[in-house]
Amino acid sequence: MNILHTLPSTESMNAGPSYSVPRLCQSIALLGHNVSLLTLGSPNVQRDGRFVHERLAPDMPLNSFLGRLGRSQAME
Repeated sequence: MNILHTLPSTESMNAGPSYSVPRLCQSIALLGHNVSLLTLGSPNVQRDGRFVHERLAPDMPLNSFLGRLGRSQAME
């Protein structure tokens, strides 16, 4: 299964979701799923097995991001 999580930012490690959501994604990936976490911040990509955390620049045009999204055939 491919899973996409989005979070406004993980730059402040003092916030609960900044700590818990990446760890949740890592745990789900350990179960054999492909997990992507997209956040805004300093552009960066971190890979850990089936878990990918990609930080996108806040001023990035939405066209470049939205073009990468897919949809379920059941939704067509």
